[in-house]
Formats: sequence, C-alpha cells, structure tokens
Amino acid sequence: MDHGQHFDREMRETNWHRFWQRQLERREQIVAWLDTLGVGPGDRFLDVGSGPGLASLLAAERVGRRGRVVALDRNPEALELLRHQARRRKLDWIETITADAAAMPFLSGAFTHAMLTLVLHHLVDPMPVMKEIRRVLAAGGRLLAADYRPDGDLSVGPPAEARVSARQAAGWMRAAGFSVLEQGLTPPHWFYVLGAAGEGLGTAGERAAEGAGYGAGAGAG
Repeated sequence: MDHGQHFDREMRETNWHRFWQRQLERREQIVAWLDTLGVGPGDRFLDVGSGPGLASLLAAERVGRRGRVVALDRNPEALELLRHQARRRKLDWIETITADAAAMPFLSGAFTHAMLTLVLHHLVDPMPVMKEIRRVLAAGGRLLAADYRPDGDLSVGPPAEARVSARQAAGWMRAAGFSVLEQGLTPPHWFYVLGAAGEGLGTAGERAAEGAGYGAGAGAG
C-alpha cells in the first residue's frame, strides 16, 4: 500500500475505498502471483490479510463453485467492500472471516493454497502467522508471500525500517515448516517467495532460522 509520510502499522486510519482502488492498480501483479501459486479449478484458497480482497475475487473465478475461497482480515469494513464486489460479480461462494491471522478459525489442513501479500511489513512478529498458515494448509499446500523490497522506491509503500527482505520471508517460512520453492521479483516494487507445506514445523529448522537472524520480528520494524 502507499503509506506516504505516515505509516499506520495497525491500519486503524485506512480509507478502504482508496485501498480498493490501489488493489485494482495492482491487478496485473496479483494475477502474476496467483499464476505463480498455481491456483486452479477446485482448489481451496485462503487470502490472509485480504483487505477488500481483489485476490480473493480473482481466485474465485479460477477455483469455481467446486472450490473454496476464504478472505480473512481483522477489519470488517474491508470485508464489507469485498462482499459488495463479490455480489456485483456473482461470486457468491467467497467466504469472509473477521479474525486474527495468528489464530484462524479453521481446521488443520483445510486449504490447498494461501497468499500473504503486502502483510509482512505490518507484523511485529511474523512467526505466529506463518505457523498458523502452515497449520491450515494441507501437506504439500502452497503459500505465496509478497511484499515491498527493502531496496525499492521509498516514496511508495512502507518506510525502510518496516520493510522485510525476501531472505527474511524465506527464513520465516522455513522455520514454520515450509520448503522454499522459488523466490523472485515482481516489478516495480515487490518480491515474492513461494513455499510448500511440509509434514511439521521442525524445531531444528526453527533454531536455524533464528541463528541466521530470521527470528520473530526481525526486520519487521
């Protein structure tokens, strides 16, 4: 998101209608992330920190009625905008859940795919969210995390002290029980990391990530 001179980490002052317009401006990038994630017919897709949920709308078109799409955000106003857009598009199988991403009300293994896009820079401690995403993904399920590059244009997005790197994101994912499949850049401002859920969290991987400087909150501001 374009924070300008003021970074509202908790998003208490967010104008969600303006935020929706910015999501529309990023449509090409969101489509690219869904392509990389491999979302298709019948998949069960979770949009973590969805905001007004353009990714959820685009995913719903891909998975169809036989699939499942859930948009999770802690802001009910953002989700109301998503429900309005879903009604306009006749995508009535999208579910919206107001909840904390670190304590999601889903059964373990409920989803095949998840996205965590432009959320990491809002998290003081990313590990509880990463572990919770791992819990709700089936073994082999895929997560794509994307955020603003630390070396990117600081006139767009969060301030330097709130940004995280692809290396940090990959470390958190490994510590939470993911294998990292791919990392890359999404022009003009973002990086992405694609991971696959393994069988468990793996305390050895968690210790290794902490030793490499990937511990909870590292680089998140």
